[in-house]
Amino acid sequence: MKEKAIEILIEQDTTAAIEWLKEQRDPQKVAEAFNDVMRHTYWQMQDLKSTVTFAQEGIAYASTKAKQAGGARQVKEFNNQVKAMSYNLASFVWPGWDEDWIEDIPQEYLKLGLDAAQTNLHLAIALEKGDLPVSRAYWMLAAHQI
Repeated sequence: MKEKAIEILIEQDTTAAIEWLKEQRDPQKVAEAFNDVMRHTYWQMQDLKSTVTFAQEGIAYASTKAKQAGGARQVKEFNNQVKAMSYNLASFVWPGWDEDWIEDIPQEYLKLGLDAAQTNLHLAIALEKGDLPVSRAYWMLAAHQI
């Protein structure tokens, strides 16, 4: 699914890839693919705008699916995806990494990063992820607050 979405992204655009993902039948795999494509757009394509767009769409998708889920296990699986994408978004827009290919991180992305860091912390605690993920979540939030 990730590969096909990336192919559509390259051949068409971000919107077409997102729409294709949303049309797929396995919501859990779709949520995972949003995270995978977001990481690809950041690391391989070095495209911050697409990264942020995939993150926002993926978080919204998985959050909606968590609210619609019938069982506690499904809710937890979708919330795990929201947490992962929130952490990645917060990390990718944090200026402290000083990536050579990023000239300037827009103020709106910094705000999104702070919101994502807060969501990541909330879910790390709510999902009882343990000391290491919670400490990483606190670190990411503090990094954005500096």
